[in-house]
Amino acid sequence: MDEMEDKAPESAPENAGESAADSAKKAAMGLKDEAEKTLGEIKSRGVMGFFSFEHMYFPIIARYIFIILVILSVIGMVTGVIGGLLAIFSTGFFAGIVTILGTIIFSLLSIVFTRIMFEMILLGFKMFETMQAVRENTRK
Repeated sequence: MDEMEDKAPESAPENAGESAADSAKKAAMGLKDEAEKTLGEIKSRGVMGFFSFEHMYFPIIARYIFIILVILSVIGMVTGVIGGLLAIFSTGFFAGIVTILGTIIFSLLSIVFTRIMFEMILLGFKMFETMQAVRENTRK
């Protein structure tokens, strides 16, 4: 017990008072800065630099593609639930419930598997970047 009393309390994180709106604004600014940096790199390297595949652009746009796919999955889920509700009144209660549950389960699984696939693809890009850094460090 004496050891615990002698230790100084840890300081609170610097951004503990930061609101969710501030953190969202910082994240949006970070994405904007990253996009501007990428566009600047494309312009500085020219068309041939774009086609040389020395710099990978997919990791940057992957976030946006993932968000679009999640939105499409949610739209499909809402459509399926509405179809299930209509099936309850037209076909039968059991068919409607099965449609609703199947739609929800399939939509959630599609979001999870999409996330896993994007992580696997981005892992390959991360390995590429790490190998480039190792190559640069071994040249020094």
